[in-house]
Amino acid sequence: IIVVVLVTLVYLVWIIVGAALNNAVTRMSQLAKNLNLTALGELPALMVSGERQQIVQRLLSDPLRADLVHAVRTQLLLSAPSPQVISVTSSEAGEGRTLVAEALAASFGIDQTTLLIDMDFVNDNGLSAANAPGLAEVILGNKTLDEVLVKQHDRLSFLPRGQLSGSALLMLTSPQLASLLAALRQQYQRIIIDTSAVNQAQDSQLIGRQSDGVVLVIQSGRLQTSELQTVLATLKNEHNVLSGAVLNRVSDDSLESKEGLRLIHQQVGELMTSVKSR
Repeated sequence: IIVVVLVTLVYLVWIIVGAALNNAVTRMSQLAKNLNLTALGELPALMVSGERQQIVQRLLSDPLRADLVHAVRTQLLLSAPSPQVISVTSSEAGEGRTLVAEALAASFGIDQTTLLIDMDFVNDNGLSAANAPGLAEVILGNKTLDEVLVKQHDRLSFLPRGQLSGSALLMLTSPQLASLLAALRQQYQRIIIDTSAVNQAQDSQLIGRQSDGVVLVIQSGRLQTSELQTVLATLKNEHNVLSGAVLNRVSDDSLESKEGLRLIHQQVGELMTSVKSR
């Protein structure tokens, strides 16, 4: 009995201490409370299985799930001023920034002329197909913009990153890129840029300087508040405007947005109907 009691006490102490030391962000409300960040929206963990393109299609094909993305778009539209050029980044690789960028571009592309640009020159599993010409070739003058643009539909286009032989840092600070973005601003109502993670390179900081707003994608429960504060200190400066954060892979019991709660209520209703039918 004494051994059982002691083991139980040790276990309880371990749980209490672990909970006290764990200061990871798992809910939307913690973005403002712990990080002083605007919460743009959340995506639940139920959508992480499968390839990114499949997840995006599944996300946007269901009205309730699509509203999770449209809610992020709405927050950006309501910003004053609303950013025309939006770069999407994250603290670390694998937090879902490319998925958010692709889904957000699809949402804006419903009723606005939208361009999705791949500027992630660090990771090979991003938006662009292997060996596809794109931004790099346009900057170098080897291709024209019309030759590399991929038309998704009438209002949505995609610009691959292309094959870069030199330094991405030099290209991202080149006058040619600034001129190209200035021209694209005249052609598109909204431009979404997918960048590498903050801890991978300085690319996201340089791209942020040429954007009107930066969206930070945070995976729920992955990093401690102190780690995220370090990332924010890197992103926040006089050149970068941080529009807010999207919390990704949120567990069902941590969903807080109206859209997330509606989705859970629908799933509970479907489950109850299935049980009754048996």
